[in-house]
Amino acid sequence: MGTAGSKFLAADRQHFQKEVFFPTETSYTIPTSSRQCIECHQQSNPSIIDHWKGSGHARKGIGSVECHQAGKEDADAFEHYGSLIATVVTPLDCRRCHQKETDQFLASHHAAGGNILASLDNFLAETVEGSRVPFSPHSPTPGRDDLKGKMVNGLASAASGCQQCHGSKMAFQSTDGKKITFEELKPDKTGKPTNKDAVARILKDKGWPLFDAST
Repeated sequence: MGTAGSKFLAADRQHFQKEVFFPTETSYTIPTSSRQCIECHQQSNPSIIDHWKGSGHARKGIGSVECHQAGKEDADAFEHYGSLIATVVTPLDCRRCHQKETDQFLASHHAAGGNILASLDNFLAETVEGSRVPFSPHSPTPGRDDLKGKMVNGLASAASGCQQCHGSKMAFQSTDGKKITFEELKPDKTGKPTNKDAVARILKDKGWPLFDAST
């Protein structure tokens, strides 16, 4: 990680310690292909640009388009100011440049981390720790009438816990009011959907594919 930057020791449940570095380098290169993206998002989403500026990609002149570019056959592709962009960047997108690292990741347990979402462990997180329906956790609080009857997401425990590492099973909204799942898209080994009918039913807003809010 280099010597530049500040660091501190972070303990995780006292099982291990790791050094966390915060790079202080400000040298970065904006590629011509991504200049418009960075100038626009610097105004609308400055935090993601600040994050990019501190990355290895920025120091090597790798910008937005290089990572977010999509193919016409991608289910989540949309036209964005003259570029075809992927809504979600997956390991298969990273593989364009990082073939060895992606192959190592796909062969690891981490790559199958999302499988827990269909397991008993996740069912317990959603049912025992959380609730599948909205509920009000607020007891009467003097001076806080604004909290009376205020409902919260019953799956907050799972969303802020399990899914932070294990992800969530994403699905698209469909033109028929249902949702289109990963399985229904029937992707091939390269991640391209083979079910053209399912792709055609993805609901879009000005060309932008809409994801199902429950996922």
